[in-house]
Amino acid sequence: MAITRRIIKVTWALSVTIGILIVALGILSTFPSRPFEIINRSTPVLIDDFADTSGWQFNVAEGVQTGDYKIARSVVTTYQSNSVTIYGNYSTNSSGDQTVFKASNSTVTIYGNYTTQTVGNYTTITYGNYTYTPIGGADLCIIANDTGREYASFKRSVSIDPKRYPYLGMQCRTAPNALLGVSVKDSSGSYMQLLSGANTPSTLTYTMDLRKYTNNTIDEIILIIQDYPESFSSGEATAHIDRLFIYQSIAILTWDEFIILGLVASLSGPSIAYYFEGRRKDAIDKNLPSLMRDIAEAGRTGMTLTRAIEVSAEQDYGPLTDELRKMTTQLTWKVPLDKALQSFADRCDTVLARRAAMLILEASRTGGDIQASIETVNRHIQEIQNLEQRRKSQMRPYIGIIYISFFVFLITVYILVTSFFGMLSKPGTAGFIVNPTPIEVYIQIFLYMGVVEAFFGGLTGGKMSTGFLKNGLKHVTILTVISFIVFNVFV
Repeated sequence: MAITRRIIKVTWALSVTIGILIVALGILSTFPSRPFEIINRSTPVLIDDFADTSGWQFNVAEGVQTGDYKIARSVVTTYQSNSVTIYGNYSTNSSGDQTVFKASNSTVTIYGNYTTQTVGNYTTITYGNYTYTPIGGADLCIIANDTGREYASFKRSVSIDPKRYPYLGMQCRTAPNALLGVSVKDSSGSYMQLLSGANTPSTLTYTMDLRKYTNNTIDEIILIIQDYPESFSSGEATAHIDRLFIYQSIAILTWDEFIILGLVASLSGPSIAYYFEGRRKDAIDKNLPSLMRDIAEAGRTGMTLTRAIEVSAEQDYGPLTDELRKMTTQLTWKVPLDKALQSFADRCDTVLARRAAMLILEASRTGGDIQASIETVNRHIQEIQNLEQRRKSQMRPYIGIIYISFFVFLITVYILVTSFFGMLSKPGTAGFIVNPTPIEVYIQIFLYMGVVEAFFGGLTGGKMSTGFLKNGLKHVTILTVISFIVFNVFV
């Protein structure tokens, strides 16, 4: 389908309308300081399912004796009872858990505890075995011994970036006499309590926002089991944890970033339309020499110019074929050749098509050897195409330089933000700066710089490659999207 000017105008109108709606909705929902966050809650990242609890180490305890606390994989204990009957008198011989019953006609070996019941000359021995089946998750237990505060904690090393994984999740339940807490330690050595005094008989999922407490990397997670209430004097307090996990942050959008998204939405549609329009025009210009050559060849056989055009329309010239057949239809309906050629040039809408139509029309008006004139037009078109191809070849490296310089800018910004400005934004490391500027401010400034460079660099690339600023919109869109992704995902 030909990309007409009407289609481009409609595309501009729709794209700008969509962009304005995105900006308006974004500002209304986020201005001035209510960022819109996209969290991947469908596939949380697992920290621990407690299939192996060896990664957890004892941390501290208070009010409980050594050995009266533990973290272990949850199991279901079942007891299977068996019995055997022997006849007559018997003797027993025990060694550890093993007991041997020796009667006159049989010998029976029993492991573990047992009971006997004798009726007449028959003695029935009943014994059983315990089996332990893992059910998933882990149990935190303490044995309370007095009425004071009694707790124990266990820690595990992790590495969690709150900017990428802002939410810590935990599925758990507790016994009525137990409280469960969660604390973390960040890379600065500070301890923060995320959850305190959770008491729930049924399994619940707790979600804790790490960014409310720190932006530093989380190095340790600490689980705390405590007896409840404190007047509970003795017995076991247990909490069961199914799993620990974190949610990944896909993007955090502020009102100014919605403006950037609106800009991208406004330019995406037209840039796509201009791209396909450019491909169509390039295909038309590429096939023009073949059309001119076929018209000249048909003219040498004695055909008139109109008939030569009609015969050539039966060939395949890509996008040029449809416009050529429309022109032959006009000629069939007795439309003057000059109007048909002018309409043909307007529909093709390329400089070479207009020039070729004008030269053919002038040749037909002046008379003489029209075929020689068309061949001259053909050579003229080929020379122009060769010059244009040479110009594009010479300009192509400069387009690459624009992209390379843009990526160098992004890499430089990444290094500055993660090292230099990251250090300046921390209290106590900025020298004489009493209130250091948050690193988010630096990131926003560099984002604006990246968008400005993407806009002007893209337009410059379009002007250099094709001679038209409109063909730089695709470069603007691509570079702006890259800048937006880099500053929201990697920086």
